[in-house]
Amino acid sequence: MITCKELLEALRRCDGQITDYGNPAGQILFDPARGVGERIEWETFSLLCGAGWITTEDQGRIKRYRISETGITRLNEFESQHKVIATSAG
Repeated sequence: MITCKELLEALRRCDGQITDYGNPAGQILFDPARGVGERIEWETFSLLCGAGWITTEDQGRIKRYRISETGITRLNEFESQHKVIATSAG
């Protein structure tokens, strides 16, 4: 299962998107660099949406989500925490 952090990293790195097809297909991460799609767990998708870390301007049944400014900020916080822990341990 892909974590929230990994998903945000993928969205930022490749300018990818998550497409929500609704039931029964669900949510798929599209990574243009790899040319593949990967299914996203509903719980992870719901957390990212609820926290405002991904956003969409689409309306209708099928929606495309991209990382938001809030998501980029959160990802930078993850990275800063990791650097502090790595520096403290070394």
